Amino acid sequence: MPCFKRGEPSIKRRFSSKYVAVCGLMLALTVALSFLEGLFPPIPFLPAGVKIGFANLPLLLCVFWELPALGIGLVLVKSLSALVTGGLISALFSFSGSVCSFLLMLLLSKGFQSLPVAAISIAGALCSNLIQTCLAGILYQTAGFLFYLPTLIPFSILFGVIIGGIWHLLSFRLEGLRHQIFSSKREEKQQTTPV
Repeated sequence: MPCFKRGEPSIKRRFSSKYVAVCGLMLALTVALSFLEGLFPPIPFLPAGVKIGFANLPLLLCVFWELPALGIGLVLVKSLSALVTGGLISALFSFSGSVCSFLLMLLLSKGFQSLPVAAISIAGALCSNLIQTCLAGILYQTAGFLFYLPTLIPFSILFGVIIGGIWHLLSFRLEGLRHQIFSSKREEKQQTTPV
């Protein structure tokens, strides 16, 4: 489990220069990861359309730091990146899968705080693939895509564990940054509060 505590009221605090800088960094990181994933050639053993999901790492940060507004912003950025690299259909798939998986991970993190990060990451990956498969069936007016789900599930679990493991390792290093950002918010609030 990550070393930071969940449930702290972060979204209601005042914006600080460090917080704004981190938001900009997160947006740039999401764009870079999404763009790079779009440029990767298909991996031979992976089913068509399956990605590891490195661009979801910033979304996990928004989940566990309780920053839903920033998370939705990152989803929009991912979709715009998909629009540039893959076109309108790619952007539609990216947005539908990302926004549903982000909301699910956010709900699981809030409602089941004892769940490990890997489990929440797996749930997000499964949700994204399910939504995108259903969307493909609707767009192409066929239920044949549903037979694709049994192939996607093992890879969703595998990549969900990988992304959750990476986040678990990074969370210990990011805890110091998180403390600085939110402590600076508290300090600014105290300085602006009339005596």
